[in-house]
Amino acid sequence: MKNIVLCILAAFCLVNCKKTEVSMTEQEKPQTNYQILVQNKWKIASDWITTETESYDAFKNVDTFHKDNWFVFNSDSLMVQYTGLLKCNASEAESLTIGKWQVSSDFKTFSYSPISGQQKVVFEVKEINNNVLLLESKDQIPGLKMTRLLRYVSL
Repeated sequence: MKNIVLCILAAFCLVNCKKTEVSMTEQEKPQTNYQILVQNKWKIASDWITTETESYDAFKNVDTFHKDNWFVFNSDSLMVQYTGLLKCNASEAESLTIGKWQVSSDFKTFSYSPISGQQKVVFEVKEINNNVLLLESKDQIPGLKMTRLLRYVSL
């Protein structure tokens, strides 16, 4: 009789002690790299150029009124530059579409085509998270090998 009671008790526990599945809410799911890119505002923090003979931060040479500008990579593949508090002149636009961007499906390559008609620039994505976007390009100009490390920080 004791065995029958234990069997019934064990069966009861198996039926009533199911694991409760917990589903993640949208906020708990990790963001994709694409979501991180398009949902943040980005400001250039540095633009390191390294050649065979020197290494320097080209962003230090940028005019002060451009240093507080920030960028958005829109989901329609347009890159928009927003003017910070410092302006070149009072009539400067608040925003300006400056080009088109594209990423590879594995998010290892980022390319940018300026609207100005300049040559498309291709970068390797070195790091992306909600704080930093780090892009690297390796260019070869006749007689000069150059590596560019462009660092954006999220606002």
